[in-house]
Amino acid sequence: VLDAAHYVPAYWYSKSKAASLFGTGPCFGWSSQEVLGWVHYGGGQELFDELMGSLGLNVVSFFNSPMPAQPMGWFKEEIKDASQMSGLKYRTVGLAADVLLEMGMSVVQLPGGEIQPAMKSGLIDAAEFNNPTSDRDFGMQDVSK
Repeated sequence: VLDAAHYVPAYWYSKSKAASLFGTGPCFGWSSQEVLGWVHYGGGQELFDELMGSLGLNVVSFFNSPMPAQPMGWFKEEIKDASQMSGLKYRTVGLAADVLLEMGMSVVQLPGGEIQPAMKSGLIDAAEFNNPTSDRDFGMQDVSK
């Protein structure tokens, strides 16, 4: 029995692409306040509950602190042109994985604790984890030099 948990719906992307819209929506999308407004007053909670039911998950969700659109990430080399993305090994999850695959990147889905070692060893060339403040606390600036 699990009494409570904190989770990111985007990790269920492999089961339903719609899950990403509740956890890692498109860049330049809504602010976190707009997401909460939609969830609480625009029918978003009902759509999410329907999604959870379709996945067979017995979960009661209470949205809080949604993340705004995330920046592109941390790269070992400066990116000045979209053509430089082709062939890069990049860590991400959710909707971004499909978008970046279309751009020619090799997408690797790693858990948070494996991102820094993977960048240090050269397993990946770039990564995103969360948002600039969390990424700084996580030390992403130290491994992307």
